Amino acid sequence: MKSRLLTDVIYQINRRLGIDITDRGRKQYNVFGRTIFLKIATEYHGGTLKEVASYVNRDHATYIHHKKMFKELEKMPIHHRVYLEVCKHVRHSYKDYEGYENALVTENDKLLDVKLLKMEAEVERLRDENHRMKKLLESYDTLEDHEIKYRRLPTEKQLLFKTRVNPILKMI
Repeated sequence: MKSRLLTDVIYQINRRLGIDITDRGRKQYNVFGRTIFLKIATEYHGGTLKEVASYVNRDHATYIHHKKMFKELEKMPIHHRVYLEVCKHVRHSYKDYEGYENALVTENDKLLDVKLLKMEAEVERLRDENHRMKKLLESYDTLEDHEIKYRRLPTEKQLLFKTRVNPILKMI
């Protein structure tokens, strides 16, 4: 019998990553999607290795391999964020799920929330940085060549340039 929890987790991961983790493909995004699924299945579902791996058309050996890969996934912000978002979805959607009270992470719910908040703050910081960089690039379109060259100089050379040019500008 298919678990409603696990089929929903597969759906959530597929939707967030725009892939199909049940596909037999070995592309990096498929592999990391399956890694996310198997990690969540381990935490929220008490099935056997073979049973859980069968949801993504894999065997128990692949399941073991993916458990080891999760440390590498944590270094990738996009995939780690998807993992945290799906965990949050599972916690909020399946509080009444029969296997949930046996989940390994019920005591780690607050820790997951903290990680998700940190990840969201990092994403917001990167968006702001991206916005700032876009504005800077747009300003390059209106600058003259010598202004662009000046802005590309290292800080110490900019200071040297200012000390030499300022006296000349004062004379004008």
